[in-house]
Amino acid sequence: GHQFGQRKTDSIAALPPTPPTQTVVLVVVGSHLDRSERLLVALNHPEEGAGDAAELQSEARALLDENRVCLQSAAHDPTLAPVLDQLGSVLADLAAHSGNADLADIQRRRNTGDLLFEIRVLRNRMPDSTPSTASPRGTI
Repeated sequence: GHQFGQRKTDSIAALPPTPPTQTVVLVVVGSHLDRSERLLVALNHPEEGAGDAAELQSEARALLDENRVCLQSAAHDPTLAPVLDQLGSVLADLAAHSGNADLADIQRRRNTGDLLFEIRVLRNRMPDSTPSTASPRGTI
């Protein structure tokens, strides 16, 4: 009887990590990319009235912390990690900006249009977590 219990413990310890954990990470990263996409749309299209500089700065600060966690979780992913790293640089610049002139400079210098495209491509590859809760395009 005692030896039977020992074998069971050994086989449980040898099991690989469960796939649902990876799915949760992908859903969280997908949600983060969705929010980041909305922020970049607002940055790239200020004429649509998607938010003022203070709102963009506040959202960028919140997303910056989230981006660090997502980047750590996706560090092993050669497709996702570079995009999150570039996004982190843009978010850091936005979080530290001092006005509307800075926003245009950040948009131009960081090539946010290309980053927005890369995020959209990545989001299309992610599991669709909650389509009904997505905000309309251009809102934060």
